[in-house]
Amino acid sequence: MAVTINDLVTSVRRKRVSVEATLAVLLFAVFSVFVLITTHRYLEPDDYSYRAAIAALASGHIRLDLAQYKALARSLTSSGVLPTNGLHGAGGGIGRTGLGALPPPTAQGIVGRLTQGIGATGQSIPQWHKMATGYYMTEKNYGYILLATPFYIIGALNFAPVFYGGLACFSLFIAARRWIGSRGGLLAVVLYLFSGLALTFAWRSTMETFTDASLIATGVGLLLYVVLATEKSQRFRTTVGGLGFLALSMATFARYTDLVALAVALIAVTLFSRRSQISRSTLAIWYLVSTLSMAAIALFNYWAYGSFASTGYSSGIIKFSLSSIWSNLTSVLPQVIVALPASILAIGAIGYALRGYLRKSGAATNGESHSYRQDLAIVVSLAGAWFGFWLVYLAYSWTVNQSGAGLHVVRFYVPAISFVALLGAYLISKLRKTIAIGFAVAVMVLAFVSFYHLTGGSTNALGGGAHGPLGIGVNGAFGPGQGGQIPGGSFAGGPNGGGGVG
Repeated sequence: MAVTINDLVTSVRRKRVSVEATLAVLLFAVFSVFVLITTHRYLEPDDYSYRAAIAALASGHIRLDLAQYKALARSLTSSGVLPTNGLHGAGGGIGRTGLGALPPPTAQGIVGRLTQGIGATGQSIPQWHKMATGYYMTEKNYGYILLATPFYIIGALNFAPVFYGGLACFSLFIAARRWIGSRGGLLAVVLYLFSGLALTFAWRSTMETFTDASLIATGVGLLLYVVLATEKSQRFRTTVGGLGFLALSMATFARYTDLVALAVALIAVTLFSRRSQISRSTLAIWYLVSTLSMAAIALFNYWAYGSFASTGYSSGIIKFSLSSIWSNLTSVLPQVIVALPASILAIGAIGYALRGYLRKSGAATNGESHSYRQDLAIVVSLAGAWFGFWLVYLAYSWTVNQSGAGLHVVRFYVPAISFVALLGAYLISKLRKTIAIGFAVAVMVLAFVSFYHLTGGSTNALGGGAHGPLGIGVNGAFGPGQGGQIPGGSFAGGPNGGGGVG
């Protein structure tokens, strides 16, 4: 049987994809091992709040009455999660009206929020409050708690961010390869995984930060892929796009400001639907998925907090103002760029796409002109979401006086790393192969430098221990923060109590 030129070209392309996919999997494995062997530390009051909510949900409760709340605090204290002599470097003693000295850089800003989780008497849980409904709940958004609890139940909480990071890498790989070309998928995975932001927050399984960023990456990747996959059936595109919007909606449930990504995605697919051959019925289903998801979040808010638009945060805690932008721009944004140096590549990608469109679209053939317009449309959409996050948090008042607390302020910008990864991959892919490889290696090296810069050289120097590598405690068993229900199986007040869900 004769072998044609097309057969040879197809074979070479498949081998190239196989090599790139293998390298992407190997890099994800390196990232995962690094994350899982890093000793988990509770660095902020937020960690304790999430940890308590996860333990409560594992025992069948979302909101607690007073007796259940006290039982939860006692259980976490007796198991070593909540210390009796202070918040492991994040604050003073729990259950006391006074706070011990707060070492920099956590001294500024933490005290006000921490004291809200401390009762006048008895052991209390940081950042838990009595809601308008009369029940006690964490002030944190509940999406990550739902996502992480199954991992907690099987004793593998540390694997939760890694799992969702894997979904993100798969989505970014197929999207970038479809959009950019053969090298795009691998480059996008490198830029997503290897930054100070990703390495610093992926091992913090008692924080939502890396997981909600990964849900955004999953949603954006799936949508970008399906918008470009014009040869696929409408049913396939409807299903994959629906999953993308579901991921973005779940990210919003984990962090409400992630609504920026969802809104930009809806606008982008609407504007480019005709050119991308997306049917009206497909658009309608995507709108429905997003609308129902947002409605479900509003109903949860009403049930849990007493109002459709309420959250668990006390009034006045979350503030945004235009007057905060300049201070954050000069003090916080430089720290973000150091923690995510690929931001410079992303800015370069915007300039490159605009320059290519302006200089070449007029003289190009119809096919080439369409490619330039398509690239610019995608770049503008990604940049719009990216800058949207930056504008929101540049106006965040709390970070204004936190210039010395890099770890605590850069985390607000983590959800944008998927946009930076895709934009950066687009720019690097236009370079010669050897130069592109050099950039990828440099990014990986800077990622570890940034990680040790943010963590002060070692996570062992930060906060208090929750559990060791792979979630294993020093005695070889799963440490506190891992696996199972709270001792006793249920809280005082019955198995379903005031806030039971099952």
